[in-house]
Amino acid sequence: LAIAFYYCEKKNGTLSAREKIHTLSKNIGIAEVGNKEIMNTVSNKRIHDFEDGIEYYAAINNKCDIIVTEDTNDFYFSDIKVCKAQSFLQEYLFKKK
Repeated sequence: LAIAFYYCEKKNGTLSAREKIHTLSKNIGIAEVGNKEIMNTVSNKRIHDFEDGIEYYAAINNKCDIIVTEDTNDFYFSDIKVCKAQSFLQEYLFKKK
């Protein structure tokens, strides 16, 4: 959410970014990150990018089925499915209609 806010604010201004993040946050589940996710990340020698590791273990520890990212190659170590936003929307949202 922090990265989404940053880019939204850069493109549309602070007020618009706050509104969009508020709307988004009401419509998604937000995985908590704490000491467990940090320790799992630093203990896993396969993970080279700290931020990706934190996101991965947040997903694992919150029982997520999929990680949605535009940087799918960054999750080469993932034991759960990783896909880009467009693929996710096509597979899970648009097909359900």
